[in-house]
Amino acid sequence: MQDEQQNIIYWHPHPDRHRIRNANSEHIERHVQSFNEKFAVFLTRNVGSMATAYAFVFLALIGLLSILGYLTPLVALLVTWLSQTFIQLVLLPVIMVGNNTISKHQEIQADIVFKDTEENLRDAKLLIEHLNAQDTELIKHTEMLSKLANILMSLNGRLAEFLDHQAGVNQYLSHELNDVKHLPNAIRKPRRPRNSEDN
Repeated sequence: MQDEQQNIIYWHPHPDRHRIRNANSEHIERHVQSFNEKFAVFLTRNVGSMATAYAFVFLALIGLLSILGYLTPLVALLVTWLSQTFIQLVLLPVIMVGNNTISKHQEIQADIVFKDTEENLRDAKLLIEHLNAQDTELIKHTEMLSKLANILMSLNGRLAEFLDHQAGVNQYLSHELNDVKHLPNAIRKPRRPRNSEDN
């Protein structure tokens, strides 16, 4: 339990923990597109363009000229067949295939985004646990430092009292020594007299 708590407190994730994934490459790996699918995607993406719109306008103008008699009736029949039969019947399923292929790619993108979001959420939870554990540890250290500061202040006060007492004792001893030095010679212990025999 203590080791687990230490791991949470001192947790440092590797910067390359999550591999950046490319949806395009994963789409190619998961679903190899055939020529028909590639062609359908190409048509689906290019039909909705201004170039295709201009081409249809040009085709409609040819049909109008055929109806007005400027062109032969065969051209009018060909334009009618091309616009109402061929383009509608052929282009519709092609666009549907292209949309299905594109939707598969979008599903893969959504799946990658979902997995990345889950990983980010998991990392966010770990970071929150890590920060909470650090906060708890910092509160403990703050309380310990506060107690140590109180103890040091108390010891500092006692040390000051001791030094004051020691200074008073030193001052008292100094006065006593001075008094002893100034005592009369008569009070001091007399020397032992020499015997006459020694002379």
